[in-house]
Amino acid sequence: MDAVKNGLELAERLRLASGEDIVHCGWGMLGVGNVFVGVTPTALLLEFITITYKSKELRRIPFEEMELLFAAKGDASTPGFLKLNLQGAMSHALTGTLLVKVRGEKLLNILFNKMPRFDNNDGTPFLIAEYVGSINESLVRPPEKADERSRFSMSGCLTLFAVLTGVFSVVLALLLGYQNEWDEGSMIAGGVMGVVLAAIFAPLGHFLKRMITGRG
Repeated sequence: MDAVKNGLELAERLRLASGEDIVHCGWGMLGVGNVFVGVTPTALLLEFITITYKSKELRRIPFEEMELLFAAKGDASTPGFLKLNLQGAMSHALTGTLLVKVRGEKLLNILFNKMPRFDNNDGTPFLIAEYVGSINESLVRPPEKADERSRFSMSGCLTLFAVLTGVFSVVLALLLGYQNEWDEGSMIAGGVMGVVLAAIFAPLGHFLKRMITGRG
């Protein structure tokens, strides 16, 4: 399928695919996947695509099926403590997130980056939210309730810690043992390093999953 080179081509692609008028549209990312997003007078359109622009799925979400829709500056899928650096500050200034909650589903975090040929692409979430709010003001609100964001699970964290401990400890013990002619002390040190790494990454698993999938 032909590449989409600018915002006009994107609007036309979504119009032809859906048969509806496209009011606003943009190129987003749901986790690590590309998604074309458009809003019509009655629904939100999500076209999931491959890196070669082939359509994987065209999803139409009527406004009446939504619990909320909200626009936020920066990357709302990444918690603040993971963005405390210069790159995080720059990303916050050049991106916007469209948060969408459909009844019975996890919250969608669709990230829009600034793109030269797509006018105001990072501002698309705000244009969509403003338009939807003009139709149904009650839909446009931030996800504040506990059941709108997937919550941190201690049991899940402990399970992930156990899995990571096993993986990291075995790999590092074998690696250090191999490098030091299977010295027992080196292998024990590798096992300890595995436990430390698991303790660091296990609490972040909940947030990393949300960042990779764009859901939660």
